[in-house]
Amino acid sequence: MGGQGSGGARAGAGRKGKTVAEKVLDGTATSAERELANNPPAIVPVARPSDLAASEQQVWDELAQRAVTERTLTPSTSIAFRHLCEGIVLRNTVFQRLMSTTEIDRLVPDGQGGLHVEYIKVPMLETPVGQKLLTHYRGLTQRVEAGLVRFRLSPIGKPLLEAPTKDKGDGFDDLDGDDPDDDDAVN
Repeated sequence: MGGQGSGGARAGAGRKGKTVAEKVLDGTATSAERELANNPPAIVPVARPSDLAASEQQVWDELAQRAVTERTLTPSTSIAFRHLCEGIVLRNTVFQRLMSTTEIDRLVPDGQGGLHVEYIKVPMLETPVGQKLLTHYRGLTQRVEAGLVRFRLSPIGKPLLEAPTKDKGDGFDDLDGDDPDDDDAVN
């Protein structure tokens, strides 16, 4: 495997590139990147589409301002953001259906050698239809989470860039030897 004619490196393989802010801090930014970091382009607000359903409009209103602030919702990404809103509403609808109960019929003996139909309420998750819905719900959840990450609306576990905090002291307070319980103290 590999060698001449192998098609090259896999897409997405290798080290993740630095952001412009990281390059500026590192001192490896070009003059154009430094200019972009010092004078970022103005944030362009994106109007909510007028033909969204009411529930989709509510989701748009909740998420759009954060996405604009993150500079991920732009006029060119508004269609993908619309699909994200539609996916969130659809996922919530499927979840509500999964948590509901439904009536199913079953045949039970009537005591005289015959059968009659009895209707019982069961949780939707215990039905074959509920199991199929659960599969679709899982897929919708994955798509919604991917969309949230795409628009930087999902927590990533660490701040992108944060100003360093300075603690009191010089960082060697624990090593000063003022501890009376210090076994290695010189007499």
